Amino acid sequence: MSPPTGPQRYRSLILQMLTMDPTQRPTIHQVMGHQWLSPGEDQEPPCPCTEPPLDPWIMKVMLELSDTWMSLKARKFDAAMATYLMLQYQKTRGPAA
Repeated sequence: MSPPTGPQRYRSLILQMLTMDPTQRPTIHQVMGHQWLSPGEDQEPPCPCTEPPLDPWIMKVMLELSDTWMSLKARKFDAAMATYLMLQYQKTRGPAA
């Protein structure tokens, strides 16, 4: 049985990994070196990752804690409350991976 339709390079890797005989399966190094998982090795990375500059507006909203508290208490559903709720949600998800 073969995987659903898709580009041949995806299918070939999946079929190799699903081989019944474990000794015939590719090693982790072979899998990681497969063209599907390393499609653009020849290309240069677009640019180094940099932290975006701090947004003054967001900093202002976050520093106005009394506004946030009043928004939550009055259930205003404004920017201060939205920011609090987004941060609360992110906290429940844990640190980003």
